[in-house]
Amino acid sequence: MSSSVNLIFGGAVVIAGCLAAVAAWTHEEEEIPLSEVPVQVLAAVREARNGITLKEAERIRQSSGLFYEIEGDFEGVELEFLVTPAGEILEIEEDD
Repeated sequence: MSSSVNLIFGGAVVIAGCLAAVAAWTHEEEEIPLSEVPVQVLAAVREARNGITLKEAERIRQSSGLFYEIEGDFEGVELEFLVTPAGEILEIEEDD
């Protein structure tokens, strides 16, 4: 009887650990108006590509933190910027 209880309890602990690991890998994206993007984020993008036409923004929440993805058109090329709330550009890529 004791080994059955230990087995059930052990299994519950393993399941709880797996659920906690899954919860730690959160990733949520929410499209937001450009007016809701922090000023320092927009300023960083405009400084990186002077003359860019900003089009869309997303707020991205991950287990590693909060980020903004800004999309815009620069000289006929669609660009996506991944930026921290402090205005640090982490990535710039061409959008196909």
